[in-house]
Amino acid sequence: MFYFRLNRIKVFDNYVQKAISKRDRADVEILSFINSESSLLPQLKCLTSAKTHAKQKDIVSSAVDTAINARVLTPVENVRDHHELLFGDTGYVLFQADAIPECLHWQMVVVGSKAKLRDKANMAQDVLKGKDFDPFVKNLALLAGSAANPIAAASLEIGKFITGIVLQAYANKRDDMLGLVYQSWNRREHYLHGERKKDDQPDLTGNVIYDYSIFGFDNRNA
Repeated sequence: MFYFRLNRIKVFDNYVQKAISKRDRADVEILSFINSESSLLPQLKCLTSAKTHAKQKDIVSSAVDTAINARVLTPVENVRDHHELLFGDTGYVLFQADAIPECLHWQMVVVGSKAKLRDKANMAQDVLKGKDFDPFVKNLALLAGSAANPIAAASLEIGKFITGIVLQAYANKRDDMLGLVYQSWNRREHYLHGERKKDDQPDLTGNVIYDYSIFGFDNRNA
């Protein structure tokens, strides 16, 4: 078994500028996309064998919908500056698999909203109805066709694409990206024995730090 857990997020600045401190609060949404050879987007198995663009589009649309519904955490309200989001004494499992994966890719976006947060259905529509979706499907099919592991490669690209579109949608609503994380690990270098734990890791914006842990074991020896 294998578990990847998020243990804590600290937001230094919620980017809400209010003269009255009681109103200096934001609602925060966390989007997390994790991919490995143990992909959670089984629809993509059929992508390379699809004969038409319409069929490819249906497959990718289904995968996008699955990804958004499975990987968007419940919004957190009333987040102030220097707020810590704690996930209990055991953390929150963002990804699990039956076997220890050989590689792991993680993308996380922390978004602050001054208005009502968008729901998952609206996020999916932002992705699927956008002008960039058709070209993305064509390029994704080509990528999957040449990749050693088509599902893992396509899943990773879908995560990146969703992240970009969602960030653009939030920007149009004048919401703020509070944090952005891109991390990759491979077993031989980073979790050879199935374990890794890091605290106070800085994100790409410098506005967020986070704690995560990896724990895996071979069922045959359990």
